[in-house]
Amino acid sequence: MRDPVVDEIKQRINIVEVIQEYLPLKKAGTNWKGLCPFHGEKSPSFMVSEDRMMFHCFGCGEHGDVFTFLMKQEGYEFPEVLKLLADRAGVKIERRDPKIAHERNLLSEIADISSRFYQKVLTDSPQAETARQYLGKRDLKKETAAAFGIGFAPDGWENLCNFLNKRGYKDDDIINSGLALRSVNGRGIYDRFRKRVMFTIKNAQGQVVGFTGRLLPEDEKKPDAGGKYVNTPESALYHKGSVLYGLDQAKQEIKKHDLAVLVEGNMDVVSSHQAGIRNVIAASGTALTDDQLRLLGRYTRRLAVAFDADAAGDSAAKKGIILALRAGFLVKVIIIPEGAGKDPDDCVRKDPQLWRTAIEKAIDVIDFLVQSARAKFDLRSVEGKRAAVEQILPIVAEVGDPVVAAHYLKVLAEAVGTPEDIIRNELAKKTQRPGASAAAGNQPTPALSRTRMLSERLLAIYLTCPAVRSEVQNRLKTEHLEGADLRDLYGWAMAGYTQNIISLPAPREDRAKELAEILPLKLDVEPADEPFEEAKNILNILASLHRQAERERLETEMREAEKIGDVARINEIAKLFKEL
Repeated sequence: MRDPVVDEIKQRINIVEVIQEYLPLKKAGTNWKGLCPFHGEKSPSFMVSEDRMMFHCFGCGEHGDVFTFLMKQEGYEFPEVLKLLADRAGVKIERRDPKIAHERNLLSEIADISSRFYQKVLTDSPQAETARQYLGKRDLKKETAAAFGIGFAPDGWENLCNFLNKRGYKDDDIINSGLALRSVNGRGIYDRFRKRVMFTIKNAQGQVVGFTGRLLPEDEKKPDAGGKYVNTPESALYHKGSVLYGLDQAKQEIKKHDLAVLVEGNMDVVSSHQAGIRNVIAASGTALTDDQLRLLGRYTRRLAVAFDADAAGDSAAKKGIILALRAGFLVKVIIIPEGAGKDPDDCVRKDPQLWRTAIEKAIDVIDFLVQSARAKFDLRSVEGKRAAVEQILPIVAEVGDPVVAAHYLKVLAEAVGTPEDIIRNELAKKTQRPGASAAAGNQPTPALSRTRMLSERLLAIYLTCPAVRSEVQNRLKTEHLEGADLRDLYGWAMAGYTQNIISLPAPREDRAKELAEILPLKLDVEPADEPFEEAKNILNILASLHRQAERERLETEMREAEKIGDVARINEIAKLFKEL
């Protein structure tokens, strides 16, 4: 069912103006074109139709309206885009699903006001003096702390709870925010975070969603202090596996450099940004998740990961690398120079240029794993070769890009001094055995066949040039088109033009309508100077390609019939050959 509020917003909002705020567009016929923001390309294949209020990229296939664009570009959820565009268009919207919306808004308010409370304590409270000294020793500037919302939870059981209660927030709501726990006797609540440096966690849009609390060094060895790091629990607002620390401040720099630098700790991110290296993010102490990679993929497909050599075999680190490779990321590993500290924070504080150089010299993940294998195993021995292959090949098996996978195979084969064919056979065993990850399902979309490209081009002309329709309808056989979706579109469109009635199942009709919007944009990428002549040429080529495909099919069937001596089938196929 169409939403009248959404329709009204789309009518008032100019999609070209919105997209031009993110990338330059040039006029292309009746539409606009530019370089796609969702994948790297040198020639523009990203088209925007002002009339149809939609965009489509012929390079990567991304498609949608102004809502879709902002959700993909900024990582917004639909309600956030709805509010943003409604405000821009001057459209009043009624609150949807009021119970859920109210809960999220309430938790968001509590998170935001708590962040400001912690920041105020850090800057002004005598209780935070030790924390200020600790952060000062780590060279944290006041403006950096403010930019990242770094604060301090004072010692005591009810500081934040009392602060929130006085501002009208109920105990249950504070508990649901993850910032408080209920007392054992059930008669009150107490602060979850006490005497900890507080790192504010924000989503990609800069909204506060949670916190990480770090113990002060003086408290780390106390038996009742709890873990060194404590995070707010999952809530309606905070999903740990869907947030990347620092992304709200790093996303534009990530796009600019086409590279995301992934580190482990919050201070690694903060120190890097303070030093002017601002494409740095952290996964909040967990292995990368699919949700985080989908979010990151809106800004880049290149990832540089910082961890020490001992972490190479760590299951969490390895899981993150595998997921990234499977998702089509190019993954490199940053090696912190010897003597520069144990983590990026140490390295930056010693000399920011050391950290910059380490990022620039990041090595491919397979090269890194080969180096680690050389340090662990004797690659001259059979046992060492086998151990290295067993460690590295499962990761190669997860690579989504076949070109990259072929390169990795060559690197591994050369490293262990084994013929590439043997390593390739081992890889085939790993990818074919039951339970193995279906890496093939993550391969990039293959290039269109010639028949498919011509089929799409012909229908683009058919849909936009009424003068060619009679010629196409008289000569085109539906089976000459490649793809059931294109055949559906042709039947659906032809019925509409001739006032006949055609009924397609809803999903197929939806796809036909989508193609009817997308395909005409091809003529703005490559205009048809003489559409009638081009349509005739395509019709001839499609007929020829169809005959060729039929001949090849019949030749295969003939060989099979001859093998088993099926004389009747041989005669039947011979007759079909003559008809061709």
